[in-house]
Amino acid sequence: MSEMTPAVPLAQQVMQNHIQSGPLPAEQNIAFLKQEGIRYLKAMAGQTWSNYNDSDPGVTILEQLCYALTELGYVNSFPIEDVLTGPDQRIAWTQQFFAAQEILTSGPVTPEDYQRLVLDNVPEVDNVYLTPQLRGQTPTGWYQVEVDVADKSLPAQDDAVDRLLARIDRLLNGQRNLGEGFLPPTLLKAQIINVTATLFMAPDADAQQVYAQINQALAGYVRHLSGAAAIESYVRRGWMPAQFSTDRKCTTAG
Repeated sequence: MSEMTPAVPLAQQVMQNHIQSGPLPAEQNIAFLKQEGIRYLKAMAGQTWSNYNDSDPGVTILEQLCYALTELGYVNSFPIEDVLTGPDQRIAWTQQFFAAQEILTSGPVTPEDYQRLVLDNVPEVDNVYLTPQLRGQTPTGWYQVEVDVADKSLPAQDDAVDRLLARIDRLLNGQRNLGEGFLPPTLLKAQIINVTATLFMAPDADAQQVYAQINQALAGYVRHLSGAAAIESYVRRGWMPAQFSTDRKCTTAG
């Protein structure tokens, strides 16, 4: 968009933006949204929820949601040229839009989210493994936490290690979801694994490159998650956001 339309005269702006009486559009009508919400709740909850009066706490939460939706519907009704341009009717192209990892952030929800939470906030950690604790076949909501540090020379019993594990414990349990918890983290011990294989390569294959790719594949199998810092390196290499959209950054709440 190289040129913008001339600025609208003030008198015309006043005529276009005055409050009008009449029916509200559905996305700005809180009574309509509440009625639709209750209709969906009845269909989904069945006989488990029968009180849809205003005194019900669930209906109160629904009303808050509907209020937020009316605000969103109102803002979305603005002309797009008003949203994108400034008072001079021009678009400030520099930093006009945010990167996906900056605005599509969320608190951790899944076990992988919690892994990324640790990787993003504790640079000393190379990887973290969360194992759900079961009672029979039923999840208890507790996770066993095992930590792989980047410095493999650290002893298992050390003040620095204890402080690091306590830091991870506070981070995870400070962001835990309702009904979930994390057991005190433990440090993984180094374990030597020998891989023996016979390779058949094409005549024009570069043996050193193949060897490097094998090492990278094995390392990726052990550490399959990337921290937030890795996203920037992907961007520099020309990757599109859709290629690493699941590698979103988890932010700490509050």
